[in-house]
Amino acid sequence: MSNMSSYGFEVQVNGEQLCKAGIDTDRHVVTCMLDALRRLNEPDELRLTVSGLNSVTGEYPEWVKRS
Repeated sequence: MSNMSSYGFEVQVNGEQLCKAGIDTDRHVVTCMLDALRRLNEPDELRLTVSGLNSVTGEYPEWVKRS
């Protein structure tokens, strides 16, 4: 018998809720990545990605992808 424990993220930017990301299986990955890039002679970039993997079905959900 499975002892299911689900983890996820509730993502907000400046008070605006972007998503509630989670997968309701006992084998999953949920990832929240924030990348800040600063380079010479290039504009700064800020990227946010919230995605995951449902290991049971092989699906890759993507809740947020912002540049």
